[in-house]
Amino acid sequence: MEIAAEKGIKRAAFTWKNLWTFIYNLHFDDWDHEFRESSNFRNFVDKVLGRCQSKDIKDFSINCSISDDDVILSRITIWICFAIECKVRNLDINLSIDEEGEQLTRLPQSILTCKTLVINLKLCSGSCDFVFDIPDFI
Repeated sequence: MEIAAEKGIKRAAFTWKNLWTFIYNLHFDDWDHEFRESSNFRNFVDKVLGRCQSKDIKDFSINCSISDDDVILSRITIWICFAIECKVRNLDINLSIDEEGEQLTRLPQSILTCKTLVINLKLCSGSCDFVFDIPDFI
């Protein structure tokens, strides 16, 4: 009987192991002590999105600080594109600038044409400017 129970537990664990990849609310916050290095945060978000199988994301939020790191700015644009491709409804981007000086974040055109983004687009930043490339047909 013990062997059957062990097999059942292993089978259940295998079945549930990847269930998290179907989540539809994605909230990333680098204020956690594990993400003091921006590369840790970038790697974590990239890995989660790489394994995400949900094609209908309800909420997608990024809350992160930016020091002198152009890499994170380019990744944020890629993450936003991912959310839009997954039919995001709520998009919340909160960037805090650590260093003095202005930084520029170019947001994808698809934000303006996203048919599923119905509730809000919230962009907050310190001295970071958001730029939209507005398509001709709008």
